[in-house]
Amino acid sequence: MAAGEVLPPISVYQLGNRYYVLDGHTRVAAAKDLGVDYLDADVTEALPRREGEVNLTYYARREFERATGLEGIRLTAPWRYHLLQHHIEGYRLYLERSTDRDVSLPEAAGIWYRTQYLPTLLEIRKRHLASKRGGRTAGDVYTDILRDWAEEEGLAVSLREMLDRYDRALPRSPVQRARRFVASAVDSALPNALLPMVQTSPKKFEEQDLQAELAAPEEGDT
Repeated sequence: MAAGEVLPPISVYQLGNRYYVLDGHTRVAAAKDLGVDYLDADVTEALPRREGEVNLTYYARREFERATGLEGIRLTAPWRYHLLQHHIEGYRLYLERSTDRDVSLPEAAGIWYRTQYLPTLLEIRKRHLASKRGGRTAGDVYTDILRDWAEEEGLAVSLREMLDRYDRALPRSPVQRARRFVASAVDSALPNALLPMVQTSPKKFEEQDLQAELAAPEEGDT
């Protein structure tokens, strides 16, 4: 297999959120050796039954991705995807009022992902925030914050202010609080020119959340 060579697609079996190679193991191994990230694939999808938390989360993610055009957002409960889609719909309406034109949900979702979601995930990761509602991913923490925001009726605050409130409300040991204080002091002392150097890429966020999502044992999904 040479770099740049066009190869026939591999055959893949999709079960839930996992993929199993049926034909093309040699091409996959060669691609890894060459540092190739993507291969064309013919995918046969096996849909799980609509029962059990894991399977219902799979369907919620599937519907969310089809509606918004966003992939790679890892959440661990169906209500989190429903809440996030509702939030993006609200953002779409905000964009329409701001621009005085029609905005599609996928268009709004793309803008929201770049300008709202990724910067907030960076803060969540930097502050090592944990979910207080049983979640495992940084995306779960984001939806925890959204839920707190929705429950605060009449509270006119920004997403960043809600993140700060969530952060302050989490229980921490004196040692953890001291570390947070030092980290905040160091961050505030850094010149703004250095900030782009510590940004995390969307792909890295997706990998981190995928690892966190898969850390817990799964229910049967067939």
